[in-house]
Amino acid sequence: MVLMHACPCCAGTEACLLFPTGFAANLGTIAALCGNADTAIFSDELNHASIVDGCRLAVRQGATLQVAFLYPRP
Repeated sequence: MVLMHACPCCAGTEACLLFPTGFAANLGTIAALCGNADTAIFSDELNHASIVDGCRLAVRQGATLQVAFLYPRP
């Protein structure tokens, strides 16, 4: 409760989610928002590992993943 009152971004809202790291935020939000069979995820091959892991978790929950942006190798 103390953290929620100390964080001005949470003021005036019904609820909020606070993640301890950017990795946890990417993993949790991508899996929660995209983890069903009606979802297609288009990803970039240069995405951060936390985004890739969030996409992989969403795929395990039924989403489809397409790596849409590939870059030429030198």
